[in-house]
Amino acid sequence: MATVQSVIDQVRYTIHDETPSTYRWSDAELLAYVNAAGRQIVSLVPEANLVSSIVSITNTIAKQAIPSGGIKFVKVLNNVSQADALTVEGAVRKVEKDALDSYDPDWEYDTTIKTLVASSDFFDHYCHDPRDKKAFYVYPPASAAAYAKIQYSAVPTALTAVSDTIPLDDEYLEAYYAYVTYRALTKESRDTLPTAYRDELWKNFLTALGLKLQADERVSPEQHAPPEAP
Repeated sequence: MATVQSVIDQVRYTIHDETPSTYRWSDAELLAYVNAAGRQIVSLVPEANLVSSIVSITNTIAKQAIPSGGIKFVKVLNNVSQADALTVEGAVRKVEKDALDSYDPDWEYDTTIKTLVASSDFFDHYCHDPRDKKAFYVYPPASAAAYAKIQYSAVPTALTAVSDTIPLDDEYLEAYYAYVTYRALTKESRDTLPTAYRDELWKNFLTALGLKLQADERVSPEQHAPPEAP
């Protein structure tokens, strides 16, 4: 696994900032850009940092939220025993919310079906609307404390030293290089750095992720706009 130092060294080589006595960008500044790169990568490619964890399901309601630090819900993996909140049990099947709404318009708040979880210790289904990235629904809603194992995309762990290991897989290293280079060079005055060059640096980052500025299937073109320079 690569370290922050190895990313910084590669970027310094690219931007011709290799002499310690005359550094234009400090290690601390480039470290901040490395952290920003991780967040930006996961924002555009959620599967870059998937996390599986056992979560407590809020009772009385069907709609749930992923843990703090999560970016995007992916799926409910399994039921988890209410007895110990640790033992993974049967799978939970995905269904369309419209189907459940058609079957029972009041299912999200129906106290009758909520007793099923208390008696069986199991959720049968889950739903997710991709437009509501941090939320998911369980069926039947829980009437008491219950647990499930879910998978979601999370913000990468913040790095605090150049000796730290990059938290994402090595396949994203080129994206790290491209993003940190972009942030470093766009620190230049907006009047002296041509817009076309700034755009080209940003396109290099997207290309490293396998994304395109237009006609991308994962996210809309508006989400590909480069961030403002500091």
